[in-house]
Amino acid sequence: MVRHLTALTLKTAVFIFKAFNIFIQMIAYKRLIGITVAVFFVLIFEWLFSLITVTGSDWYIALDKPSFMLSDGYMTLLRVMVYGFIIALVARLVVKRRFNPDCVFLSCAALLNVLCAFIFFRIHNLPLSLAVMITSTLLHYAALFRFTLKRPSDGIIFLPAVIFISYLLCVLTSVTAMN
Repeated sequence: MVRHLTALTLKTAVFIFKAFNIFIQMIAYKRLIGITVAVFFVLIFEWLFSLITVTGSDWYIALDKPSFMLSDGYMTLLRVMVYGFIIALVARLVVKRRFNPDCVFLSCAALLNVLCAFIFFRIHNLPLSLAVMITSTLLHYAALFRFTLKRPSDGIIFLPAVIFISYLLCVLTSVTAMN
């Protein structure tokens, strides 16, 4: 009887260990899917942005720029760092299955950023690009407020993106005022 009880306990322990192992693998799989989705969307955004942005054109070079504007190299470095935070945030949203309206806020903000770059670099309409940037910045602040209320750690992760977009708004406001 003791042997039978020991064998049953051992089988139960093995079953629990296997179930726990499967659970851990599912969590890792969900995180991998979240990171993959986040990287995919950030790469699409960056691809669109790179098609639109032309900083070597005669029009862009002729613009008066504020003294606090960073060089192209530093802007690229900051953008990559902000993308890292956005990838972390989107991966968390995918893992937690909080797609609506959190991802809608981020998607709309990304589309407004691409639209602003298109209006600025391709259409050369500074006031309209400034209006789109103001709308995008307000949407970023609304998303930050929403993230912070629901889960403060998500708000902290999104904060560098809000600071970066606020800096870009200051630069675009100065460029529009100077030209």
